[in-house]
Amino acid sequence: MYTNYGSSTEKTPLPDVTYTTLQPTVRTKQSLSLSIRSAQVLLRRFRLGKCCLNYYLHQMNLHQTGNCDFCGLPETIEHYFIECTRNNISQTVKKVCAKHKLQFDLRTILCSATVIKAIY
Repeated sequence: MYTNYGSSTEKTPLPDVTYTTLQPTVRTKQSLSLSIRSAQVLLRRFRLGKCCLNYYLHQMNLHQTGNCDFCGLPETIEHYFIECTRNNISQTVKKVCAKHKLQFDLRTILCSATVIKAIY
């Protein structure tokens, strides 16, 4: 993806999941409101792909490998919530999705108040 800033064109990498795939239309009212501000901030960061997971820290030269500390694979948002079998978050998300009969995918996880409240 290329973005034009004035006279120069810079190449910017796309995050694994773009915000528009999670929230295709812009609304004036929040679609998912959480009572705890830190949970709102964390959710927004995950949705925008600007979070403190190792993969993204590695892109800013703040982490040596960018891999998950538990299993050694790249620690992306999808890996953190869905793929990693060794962290507690992915196990909790899987149980909540099964209990409430929700689809176990990233869009559902980041858009469902039930799942977000369970992991926060």
